Amino acid sequence: MKVDINFIISHQAELHNIIKKEIASYINKIYNKNLYKCTLMKIYLLSDIENEYGFLFNWPGDAEYGKGIQIKDLSVKKIGSAEIAFL
Repeated sequence: MKVDINFIISHQAELHNIIKKEIASYINKIYNKNLYKCTLMKIYLLSDIENEYGFLFNWPGDAEYGKGIQIKDLSVKKIGSAEIAFL
């Protein structure tokens, strides 16, 4: 897990930009709304899969469930409802 944590720390600016762009695009496409606020709630390290991470965000447009995004290395693998972050 140390390797995964070090990767996230050393690439946090890149991950932030990638995730912000993808979530904004997803929210615009699905909800026809602009992203105005999205707060990181949890980061999931998927121990059985190398270099794959899940990020769970609170979004006021779906406050009950939030949004999830799955990243492999520096590429978005999946984006959608909250469970995407830990599947």
